[in-house]
Amino acid sequence: SLCGSASIYVSELLNGSDTPVGSQKYSSSYTAELALSKDGEFTGIITIQALLVRTGGSAPTAGIPARVSGVDIASATLVEPGAFETLAVRLGVSGGTAAFFRLALRSDSKLAIGGKSTDHYIGKDLSHARDELTFYEQVLQLSAKRDCGGLGKMLPFMFEYAGLLTCPVRDAGGRIVEEGTLDLLVMRNLHDGCARLRMLDIKIGQQTASAGWQGKSRLGAMRQALVDSNTNSREEGFRLEGFDSPPPALVSMDPLLDVSMLGRSMKARKRALRIMFQRMAAQEMLRYFFDLHQMPEDIADE
Repeated sequence: SLCGSASIYVSELLNGSDTPVGSQKYSSSYTAELALSKDGEFTGIITIQALLVRTGGSAPTAGIPARVSGVDIASATLVEPGAFETLAVRLGVSGGTAAFFRLALRSDSKLAIGGKSTDHYIGKDLSHARDELTFYEQVLQLSAKRDCGGLGKMLPFMFEYAGLLTCPVRDAGGRIVEEGTLDLLVMRNLHDGCARLRMLDIKIGQQTASAGWQGKSRLGAMRQALVDSNTNSREEGFRLEGFDSPPPALVSMDPLLDVSMLGRSMKARKRALRIMFQRMAAQEMLRYFFDLHQMPEDIADE
């Protein structure tokens, strides 16, 4: 629900901010506190800060490609290939489009400082997460600054990001991918130290696609709008796309029970299960997320 609204001119917010020059990619504005109002009544305060980002790019560094997977990485943080074992192995995921890969951290690597485990990091395919590279690089730059303004309090909640890694990969069956190497975002692995991690993949926003944004076609945006209008995105502004390690009560549910005449193949069941997830309200998601009465699973009678 709408808590209130406030407005400020961009020129006023950026007043006094320097234009990024040289190797500098961005400059930040001052932190502004705006009063929120709704129906003429004061409802609270929102703190905002603007970043003036230079998108022209800089000259490539010697020995480093200027672009990887269509993204300008001239100033990206690169992870040395020797930090991990030779090959990354593709992992199965329950939601989303980006592929994830298991990375085995070498104990003699600089990244292993502090007693990090072999599975401390995970790789995410950059070709499906191009906009995230710029985001995490900006987070690294902000973390290195003494004064991060209003964004400083949010940084501890961000994923740990080590940089960009280019390496050969194996598929889930152990076969080497013939296309060669992949570019991976090296991020904190939430599965590290967990025997069985329960995790929800939630897509936020009442509208989750727009024609022309991130290469989305008009037809693709129309198809996505149809999904948005028939799922919980329309009702509560978000929807469930994936559920890792669900409880037995959820696993036992058959989304095709009432429409068995349409077929009961594994592919049809996966599609029906995804639709069931997408239409779940928040209270249903959380009820199953916190359902631990059979975890660990019941011990069989001897």
